[in-house]
Amino acid sequence: MFSKIIFLLNVTNVKKFYFLILISIQTLIDLAGVGLVFPLVKFLISDSTSSYLEILDYTISLNFFIIFILFLFILKFIFSIYLNYQILIFGKNIKVNLQTILIKQYQKMNFLNFISRDRSYYLFKSETLTKNFSDLITSLMRMFSEIFIAIFIMIFLGYLNWKFLAVLIFFFITSTFFFDFLFKKKLFKLGKISNQIYSKMLKNVYDVFDGYLDIKIFSKENFFLKRAIIASKKAAITEAKFEIIPISAKYYLELIIMLIFSISFLYFLKFKSNDFIIDSLPIIITFGVAAIKLMPIFNTLIRTGSLVRRFKDTVNILYNDFSTISNISKNKKNKLKKNEILFRNENFKNLKIQSLSYFFKKKQILKNVNITINKNDFVGIIGESGSGKTSLVNIICGIYSDYIGKISVNDKNLKDCINQWKTKISYIPQASFVIDDSIKKNIVFDNTLINRSLFNKALNKSNLIRAIKQNKLGSEFKIGDKGSKISGGQKQRLLIARSFYHNREIIVFDESTSALDAKMENRIFNDLKKLKGSFTAIFISHNKNILKFCNKVYELKNQRAKIIKNEK
Repeated sequence: MFSKIIFLLNVTNVKKFYFLILISIQTLIDLAGVGLVFPLVKFLISDSTSSYLEILDYTISLNFFIIFILFLFILKFIFSIYLNYQILIFGKNIKVNLQTILIKQYQKMNFLNFISRDRSYYLFKSETLTKNFSDLITSLMRMFSEIFIAIFIMIFLGYLNWKFLAVLIFFFITSTFFFDFLFKKKLFKLGKISNQIYSKMLKNVYDVFDGYLDIKIFSKENFFLKRAIIASKKAAITEAKFEIIPISAKYYLELIIMLIFSISFLYFLKFKSNDFIIDSLPIIITFGVAAIKLMPIFNTLIRTGSLVRRFKDTVNILYNDFSTISNISKNKKNKLKKNEILFRNENFKNLKIQSLSYFFKKKQILKNVNITINKNDFVGIIGESGSGKTSLVNIICGIYSDYIGKISVNDKNLKDCINQWKTKISYIPQASFVIDDSIKKNIVFDNTLINRSLFNKALNKSNLIRAIKQNKLGSEFKIGDKGSKISGGQKQRLLIARSFYHNREIIVFDESTSALDAKMENRIFNDLKKLKGSFTAIFISHNKNILKFCNKVYELKNQRAKIIKNEK
């Protein structure tokens, strides 16, 4: 498992050696804090009336010594906060880096593979699992820091009395292994269950908000609320079952320490003289202070061990994903060298689809389809529901690539120039994608400086300029979640403006106006018709009214495409 953790850490490219220096400084401060207890206690129980102590053949004023100890603990307080802050930043950066790589990979996924999972699955992996791994790494960093300190404290204690140290180590190691043995299988099982429950909980919560209107209309608020709450309660109970184990470790270790000191105390009372006990007090008190310091260290060990068990399933899932990503990246680098971009600087001239056939899950959707689209054409593709219109548009847009037949752009194979093709084509579906931000951000999709001239042209060509002038905020007006603050027609014009701003030469309208009333639909089509000659349009619809706006129309029927209108 630790080899998988190291692999994932290497993927993130975060700096790690910096912490060795910080941990070394923390160790020296802690060791000094424990080590200075011994000479102080020895001085306090002695009969000396001097105000000076002897430490390592040096004579030091008692006042200076106490001030130095106070300064040391202030320094420890400040440095401990700084170290833990750096560890937290380290962990959070790991989460961000893993999240970035995962999201980039999801964006590159084959469309059919992508839609085979719901969005709760992707959010669960990119948010929850990366956070789990970040928490695990943060805990491991703290553990290594504490182990480093513990080793040097024990070396010092061994110098004072190695026999007593051996007994202390035996008790701690035995009790730690016993605790781990009791709970390790339980923790791994809880981790796996937690991942499954949390994924389901996200899905149920999404349903509550995604289906808001339908839930209201059918008065099913209680049904969906109950689904979300049941999943949430299961997640909470699983979380509580896990949390109680490391919490109980603290009280378990307190019990072990009290057991050790009780046995030691009884042993000294029964078998040792009073003088021996008094002489041994500096060592006993020093060991007591060390034990108090070591207790949270061993508690961290047990807690981290618990996290390792719990997040074993998380590490396995992420490791499998990132191993696949690593292999894909290597293959893609080699592939890109072979596939030269053939028409980077060319404008669109024509698209030819020849003898195209397409199967989806062994079912034939399209058969021997032949379509030609020339520059500035307004092409309609009509057909009943299920006739293959969506599959055809996905092939044209370069989303589906597993077709049979030939598609050429400017007489070049589409598959050989797919990346550049995607910079020339735009897609406007019925369920339009907008973000809860300004009109400007929804058109530009960027935080950098915009091309103001291109932006204004896009507003005018799409006729969105009228809507912008109607409010005081202009293009800075925020359209709300899913465009709730603007009308359906304005939303369609916004998407058209987006296409024009990004210099798309071909715009595909996939049932994009079907949710609008006939009057608004005609108004938008008439505005587009005025722009004919400046771009190529492909209208996918089951509505035959679009025929009057197109110079060429194909009808999809019985898996084939038949041309029913062809005007120059």
